[in-house]
Amino acid sequence: MTSKLRRVSVIASSLAVMVSSCTGAASDTDAGMGETGIGGVALTSETTLPITDIHGYAPQFGSVEEMAAASDLIVVASVVALEPLGALRVDEDPNPSEWTVIRFAVGEVLAGAPVDEVSLMWEAFATDGEGRRVLQFTLDGIPLPQVGDRYLLFLEAESEARAAVFEGRASHRLVIPAGMMAIVDGRVASEYRGGSPVGKALDGLTVDRVTERLGEPPSR
Repeated sequence: MTSKLRRVSVIASSLAVMVSSCTGAASDTDAGMGETGIGGVALTSETTLPITDIHGYAPQFGSVEEMAAASDLIVVASVVALEPLGALRVDEDPNPSEWTVIRFAVGEVLAGAPVDEVSLMWEAFATDGEGRRVLQFTLDGIPLPQVGDRYLLFLEAESEARAAVFEGRASHRLVIPAGMMAIVDGRVASEYRGGSPVGKALDGLTVDRVTERLGEPPSR
């Protein structure tokens, strides 16, 4: 299945996105079902959903060091909460996407100002005109994070425009999708499947080795 979703500049980050082919199905059991999203569209339940990948088009970096230099904050953090916002209707879009706030507890700051928590917006589901979920999104192969998952995150501050649209719930956004790297058994194990050369560059390294590779924190 292939589909294209309209985007508007007010919610566009540095990622311009296009939906690609479906790759599977997923359970739909999030806590936010039956609630009303901030765009006023009621949510209803689905049992299983096809999974569709969103490809991020963003500035390309030739190395992890370049990506780090473009980041305001680099952290190791664990997901502590998912807060579904519901289907956000913008400019009368008949098929708005459903967004989720991902909240992370920061365990270690590798670069940037000290913080205890960061939060990101995640475009989680496509909906129909009635707010029913019809597709679950992955971002360049990365699925919606779950509570307890641990990541190495390369972040920049959320834009004022997006922060206003999402009612200030997100503090940061990914520099690029490849800047979200899962940590499994103490080592980087990125789920990224896009075209950036930095996506898999740190796979297999411990956080200590990542810190050594990055060297001095970027000054912003």
